[in-house]
Amino acid sequence: MAQVIVLLSYNLLLLMGFYSFVRLFFLAYHWSKYLTVSKVEIAFAFLHGLRFDFSTIVLINSPIILLALFLGLQKNSLKLIPYLRWPFVVINSLFFVTAMGDVEYINFTGRRLTKDVLFMSRELGHQVFQILQYYWFNTFVLILLIGLLTRTVRFKLPQIQLSKKHISLITLLFLLCIFIGARGGWQLKPLQANHAFAHSTTAVGELTLNSNFTFLKSKLRTPLQRKNYFSKDSEALEVLNKNQLKVGLTNKLPSLKGQNVMIIVLESFALEYLIGVNNQSGYTPFLKDLSKKSLYFQNGFANGRRSIEAIPSILSATPSLLSQPLITSDFQSNQFIGIGNIFLDQGYTTHFFHGGENGTMFFDSFSSRVGFENYYGYNEYPNKDKDFDGNWGIYDEPFFMYTIKTLNQVRKPFLSLLFSLSSHQPYSIPPHLKGHFPKGNLEIHESLGYTDYALKIFFESAKKTDWYHNTLFVITADHTQKSEGGSFADDLGAYRVPIMFFHPSVTWPEINAQKVMQHADIAPTILDLMQIPSVKLPSLGRSIFKSEQGLAINFTGSEYWLLSDRFFIKWNEESLPSVYKHTHSYDLKPIPDSSLVQQDMEYLKALLQIYYNGLISNNLYTKENKEL
Repeated sequence: MAQVIVLLSYNLLLLMGFYSFVRLFFLAYHWSKYLTVSKVEIAFAFLHGLRFDFSTIVLINSPIILLALFLGLQKNSLKLIPYLRWPFVVINSLFFVTAMGDVEYINFTGRRLTKDVLFMSRELGHQVFQILQYYWFNTFVLILLIGLLTRTVRFKLPQIQLSKKHISLITLLFLLCIFIGARGGWQLKPLQANHAFAHSTTAVGELTLNSNFTFLKSKLRTPLQRKNYFSKDSEALEVLNKNQLKVGLTNKLPSLKGQNVMIIVLESFALEYLIGVNNQSGYTPFLKDLSKKSLYFQNGFANGRRSIEAIPSILSATPSLLSQPLITSDFQSNQFIGIGNIFLDQGYTTHFFHGGENGTMFFDSFSSRVGFENYYGYNEYPNKDKDFDGNWGIYDEPFFMYTIKTLNQVRKPFLSLLFSLSSHQPYSIPPHLKGHFPKGNLEIHESLGYTDYALKIFFESAKKTDWYHNTLFVITADHTQKSEGGSFADDLGAYRVPIMFFHPSVTWPEINAQKVMQHADIAPTILDLMQIPSVKLPSLGRSIFKSEQGLAINFTGSEYWLLSDRFFIKWNEESLPSVYKHTHSYDLKPIPDSSLVQQDMEYLKALLQIYYNGLISNNLYTKENKEL
């Protein structure tokens, strides 16, 4: 067995060298993209890339590794080991083809290779010889790599004499390395492409990754089809811009330019928990009281049903309209621009707080990509042993106090996001506070009272700081949770969340707070209040102060729905839409089609075309998809 392990180790390390060479070739090939990247960042990409390379190599060669280990169990089978040489060479040569091919192909997609390329096999197959000839130098290097692999791979067993004890130890260590390598480490979630962007720019993240890793990790599914409701995307963009007021309402508001911004995302705080159901008073008394002092949009909607879908919507004005979260989709390595990137350009410091384990929902990696330079999670929290909830992370109250203490020390102005945790299942409450909050009718209700209490303590402590009176607080929930029904027992109830803007030094003027607002509108609305242009964000969300009417969009997995101030529309693209009228988004009543509904349908189609075509072309955040 020891002979087999030494042989396998040599060949795996040999492949690691080949993958590093391909990364070096990628760097040289795209050198113009890295002229402004520091040598330290490039070195980091090569070192961090080893993690992705080893995971890829183990996954690709796992059949050969397992077969070799099986043959190594019996001495009589060792003579079969040399026959594994050519399967090893062929399998890895095929993946050399994808790796080298993507060195150029990334110029067309703007992201590392995914299984979507398989749906282009017919087109590529007809052009294969032309492609090989046109990119002759890449083809030449590929042939050299395959030839070098053929000459350097070894499947002749070395002569090794070890005791059974040492053989057992070596075998155990090898299996452990293989397991950790395939998983990509001990972190909470198995290694994903997102991890390459956790502490780096898009360009450095692309250098860190290898194309075979993103190909293997992507999911084979029906590929997104380009939408052609309008002959050109520019025409669809014009339709979206029709909802833009020529003169907004911002001039009625006090100037908040240069002030701090604090976004607070409350875990599972559905709107019904705030306002109550069936004549109940709700479970969040402090938040209800705060809403009376805030610019509180009572028809607020999440753009998804999961926390992982909320963050791109809130921070990048990009709703969740895919069958899986955007963060983990095949477009996860696309270019993203968020509110953090924009505030960094304005000289702000940026900070993301979440008491859960680092890596949860890929918050750390995605927040970094959209401009949050500093991440504070479970790993950074100083009193883990004392304040760990035994499940997900740190109790809300102590973590909220940690947030204030940290913000007291950072350079101002700041943009910060605080994401609560304790109202997540299993709804943990510190032992000394159990029984202090109404248990209600659902198991989540008591934990809502605890988080609301923690929020009250947070604001009481924040009032004592020197930054409180110069800070805009934006409060919402990531998504809804279990419902008691009542007026929330419809399609819209599953997405209703509070959205409110509070500033201790501002008295808000008369504004239509019944206007529909969605998560994707939060970032452009904040920028509007701060008098910062939002042209870097896609046109999928709008400042609520510049929208002619409020709009919210969602995808349920089988159909799209659009809620405007006038109608509620459900559509699956294959049949006529279902249309409802409503009273401030409640009391839905079916109605026949009408010309006004056609206007909303035109908007829905325009938004879908910009969204999907932007993802496919990786230009959702580029000038082609901005205001005209």
